[in-house]
Amino acid sequence: MVLQGTHAAYYNYGVIYLKHIGINSVYIGGILVLAVLAEIGFFYISNRVFTKFDVATMFLLAGIASIIRWSSVYFFENPLVFVFSQPLHALTFGLTHFAFMTFVNQYISKDKIPSAHGLYASLAMSLTTGVLTLVSGYLYLYSPGFPFLGMALVVAPSLFLCPMLKKLTRQSSTFQQLGA
Repeated sequence: MVLQGTHAAYYNYGVIYLKHIGINSVYIGGILVLAVLAEIGFFYISNRVFTKFDVATMFLLAGIASIIRWSSVYFFENPLVFVFSQPLHALTFGLTHFAFMTFVNQYISKDKIPSAHGLYASLAMSLTTGVLTLVSGYLYLYSPGFPFLGMALVVAPSLFLCPMLKKLTRQSSTFQQLGA
């Protein structure tokens, strides 16, 4: 859930941050659309490329990409670094979403899929993003780059959950016991 939520700094402070690092307002929309294009490209190839990966590995890759993306924006207050971080959206957002959908399709019983999607939308896409928007606002008061560093730090603990998820998904009967 936190992987999607860490986009809060980007969604809410990305434009202001780009102005802070000297990007002319005329170019900001073009820079931001690079992330959308990368995401579209990801979903175009995702079924062919990422179905070979297990869910835990996909989440791990998305987490690593998130840490790289958000920390590079923080550590290098440079327009080119921000531009080159944009294609990572394919992994930070797209791969996270793909991994969750794969998890739902593989491990959640058909009658519980609507509830799983509802939880994902309300917790990962909304509540977590809302809470991390508040955190980002406080961090922005100290430095325009701090929200991005904060998001990288928020993702880091989730990497340690991936091996646990891998173990649980190997023992898929665990999900059956949970009513999945």
